[in-house]
Order: sequence, then structure tokens, then C-alpha cells
Amino acid sequence: MRGQVDRSDLARRLIDECLSALRDGAPVATFHAIVADAVAAPEEIAGLVSLPLTPDEDLVLYRSDMLTITQSVFPAGFQSGLHDHGIPAVIGVWSGYEDNFLFRRSGTQLVDRCVVRVHAGQVLTLDSEDVHDVHGPPDRFTGAIHVYLGDLFGARRHEWADTSSTPSPFDLAGFADKWSRATKAAGLRL
Repeated sequence: MRGQVDRSDLARRLIDECLSALRDGAPVATFHAIVADAVAAPEEIAGLVSLPLTPDEDLVLYRSDMLTITQSVFPAGFQSGLHDHGIPAVIGVWSGYEDNFLFRRSGTQLVDRCVVRVHAGQVLTLDSEDVHDVHGPPDRFTGAIHVYLGDLFGARRHEWADTSSTPSPFDLAGFADKWSRATKAAGLRL
């Protein structure tokens, strides 16, 4: 779905602030501050998602060619796999945490850079070249707001089987299926 989804005052405020920053040509640091402000109120952000998730739950709050805002819910123990976004991303966690295993490209391989744990109330900014593998906690779900400075679903993205493999085009349908199966198994989705 393209355009704004009317979910709550908080969602409208978040979308409006991001759109205003985008129109003003604001730096990524501005989006970091906007997301940090949003995840500072985790109870309100949690209200944007119904748990367990319903089959028709739309976790895309906003999508255009220049901006994508999603509500992310990862079941306990979920691992995203190695991937990039191809566009800058600002990730603010409101429940649980994300362990972001960050990599840099070196020729055709990926080299470990660091691991960053993003706790509830914290924000991580990734540039368009960053490659990461997100791991959630083993005992609880993770909820996060993701703001992408571009169309996440239209961006040219990549994934890797492991750090020594060559990249292949990101398989959005495969990722969605993996997430859906893990979410159903965890009881987060009806």
C-alpha cells in the first residue's frame, strides 16, 4: 500500500515529522532524532500493532519512492540473515532488543565489523552500504520502528548465504515467508 495509513496520532506524527525532514533535505541524524523520540514512548508505539498479529495486519506505516516507515515485529530467536538495504535506515527498538551483526564488504566477501545490541529505547543508523544480520532475543519478541530513506520494497538489495558467498538479489518473498513461518510458530500471528 502506498501513502499514509491512519493508525493513530503517534503514527501520523511520526510520518509527518519524517516527511517534513525529507522535504527540508534534513540529514540522517534528524531522522535518528525523530525515531529516538518515538521509541521513547514504547507503550504508545506498541499500540500501533495488535498482538497476536492478525493475518491482515499491515506493518507498513508509510511508503513512497523517497521514504518507507515500517513497524517490525520479530518473534523470539528470529534471525534475519545477511542482507543490505541499499538505502540509509534508522532502526528504533521499542520492545526486546536487536543484535545487529555488522559487516563491511571486502572484494566479494564480507568481513566482520562489530556487533551492536540495540535495546528498547535505543536507535541504530545504517548507511546504504551496511550489511547486517539481525538476531532477536531467544525469550521474547522484538518490536521496532524502521525508517528507510527510500522505497525499501523497490530498492536494489542483496543477501548473502554466508560471509564468503557472493551476493544475490534479496528475495523479499522468501524473507516474508521465513518471517511468517517463524511468527506463526511463536504464536504471534493468527
